[in-house]
Amino acid sequence: MAKNSKTFDEFYSLKKNKICSIDEVINYSELHNGNIQPYDKDMYCPECKQAQLTFVHETSKRCAYLRTIPSSNHESGCSFNYEYASNKTIKTIVDSMTNDEINDRLNSIMNMLCKDISSTIQPSNYEATKSKNPMLIQCNTGNVIKSKAIPRKSLNGGVDHNENIYAYYGKKVKLKVVEKHKISDDSIFYLLEIRTKNTKGEWNLKATIYRYMTHLIKQDIDIINVK
Repeated sequence: MAKNSKTFDEFYSLKKNKICSIDEVINYSELHNGNIQPYDKDMYCPECKQAQLTFVHETSKRCAYLRTIPSSNHESGCSFNYEYASNKTIKTIVDSMTNDEINDRLNSIMNMLCKDISSTIQPSNYEATKSKNPMLIQCNTGNVIKSKAIPRKSLNGGVDHNENIYAYYGKKVKLKVVEKHKISDDSIFYLLEIRTKNTKGEWNLKATIYRYMTHLIKQDIDIINVK
């Protein structure tokens, strides 16, 4: 296992017994001159709930984020213990899977990232469930099979536009198909918009997805709100 150096955009609050967004800490900090006392020592890994996190304030060069306190450890089966798999590795594994296997994996990931806190796997069960953690994939490294993690990213925090592969998830998310007109010949095509709701109740546009072969077909979907 690699020493954890990952950043977090959400955390588990022991006092509130729920997963909270880093936005809560940022908003409180801005209103109290950088003080985050109510959250201090109450921010834990959102997956295993054992490793304690610390808040790193925003600077002119980077946004605020959460990171693991160096002296604090994640449970052995927690995916945040493992190195991230590369885009190439993830693509190779996905290409070797059947459609049913892909759907099963995606459903497991969604259940893990979006489920109620009451159904979260307890830390004492992590070692037994490590092989079933949907965020971990088995990679062949020479003659050694090594576990690596699928990167995850909250839509509420932002979208990576560098073509990195993530398991995206979020709360208060809205998906909508929108019609667009091509300026050159006034033809019509369709895009998928992703919006998230901020603390002021406003729906902010996070990403617009070009849907390749289906961009010429209006495939209406129900507006989906993940609460």
